[in-house]
Amino acid sequence: MATAGGSGNTYRLGMYVDVCTIGANCTGSTTVAISAAFTDPNASAVTTFYPITASGVFTILTNGTLGTNTLSTGASAETFNLFPSKASTTVTYSTTYTIGSGCTIGPSYRVYPILEQLQ
Repeated sequence: MATAGGSGNTYRLGMYVDVCTIGANCTGSTTVAISAAFTDPNASAVTTFYPITASGVFTILTNGTLGTNTLSTGASAETFNLFPSKASTTVTYSTTYTIGSGCTIGPSYRVYPILEQLQ
């Protein structure tokens, strides 16, 4: 998504997840696991965190509902996290899609990442 500036930066990352098309014949839930990665200024290795829930999983129940942006718990799928990133390192995110049982066509989703540089 971005590369931290020469002196490092503090960011606020938000993720908004939305169902774009519904599935067909799904009897189980489809999941989208979302993780973000950055390098903490005081660490040498990349730090991974989950901006949606503690496990990073957004659940689409059965076939899904268009425009649904809530988690299975009813919480909003739009969340924000603050973190610092080491100078000249990248800030990225990734998703893992697991289709629900019985789906002949899985529901599709879109992730809208919002990355703000605070300093």
